Amino acid sequence: MSSTTETPPETASEERIRLNLVVNGHVKDRIERLQRLSEGASLTEIVRRALAVYEELLAIREEGGKLVVEGKETREVLKII
Repeated sequence: MSSTTETPPETASEERIRLNLVVNGHVKDRIERLQRLSEGASLTEIVRRALAVYEELLAIREEGGKLVVEGKETREVLKII
């Protein structure tokens, strides 16, 4: 991944804002699954990481790039939406 859209780490002087997020049960389950897979990261950290990945994908799209996913035996080019 390029480093064009790195999310700066939070600092002690940065204002923190509480957000309430309303999601359905399926989305909640997906977030909790990501939390388990991330070995105990907080829900806030899950959202922060997801935003960083999404920002990177959008930057790649803006540059005309593509996302290539390579599995053990497969290679797939995905359209970035």
